[in-house]
Amino acid sequence: MRVNKTLFLRLIAVVLCTVIISGLCGCGISADKKPGEESGGTAYTDAETVNNDNSIAATDITEPQETESKPTNLDSNTPEGTGQTSVLTFNAIAGVALDHSKPDANLGTAINIAVRGYTVEEGSTEPVPDREIWGLFKFEVTGISGDVTGAKIKLYNMKNRKEPFYGSTAIYAVSESSWEQSDVTWNSMPECGELVGKYDNPPSDYWIETDVTPLIKGDGTYSVMIKSDAGYAYVILSQNGHDPDFYPALEIEITSK
Repeated sequence: MRVNKTLFLRLIAVVLCTVIISGLCGCGISADKKPGEESGGTAYTDAETVNNDNSIAATDITEPQETESKPTNLDSNTPEGTGQTSVLTFNAIAGVALDHSKPDANLGTAINIAVRGYTVEEGSTEPVPDREIWGLFKFEVTGISGDVTGAKIKLYNMKNRKEPFYGSTAIYAVSESSWEQSDVTWNSMPECGELVGKYDNPPSDYWIETDVTPLIKGDGTYSVMIKSDAGYAYVILSQNGHDPDFYPALEIEITSK
């Protein structure tokens, strides 16, 4: 039988092409290849996790995802983990002005509490006796689950009766907290204890922040007396006001054990 030479050569070319293509298709990732290297396999991104069998973990992400930024235990009642810091804020649950010139009057409904050390008559430099006004406040503290590393009392000074104001604000511990806002007076007020904090020259329309860290020992009820040595009053917004953002507040910083 006589074979056409041209047809024979075409058959040989087809066979050779088939062998070459089969060889190329059989290529894959070798056992010692690393994800991301060029070898005809899958190139993994840095965000993906590769298992021991070179498969992608089920939790992999292929595109960037937005994550919510969270502060570290700020204003949280329960610090998480050792050494975490938390700030707890407690508004005053009671507050009242104690006016020496009105020794039997209860001023528990006042929205503003004017604190002063003394006053003088017009044209005189001599203090008028028995004109002091003090502020008495009570705070209920709960949720202390670590070490107290800081505490401060914040009072919003609405205005000074005279500018510039020269004087200091002194905060004293009051061990007795059974007093009631609706009936306490100058004559019936609890006794002041030790000085726990002081602030000099409070400006108007500004927060007076006074460190009282020694006062706080843990959960409990704390009372403080606010006094001034100045002859002109400054005015504290009390918890009887309409905006809780400006209530007298006790901020406590705790660190988890």
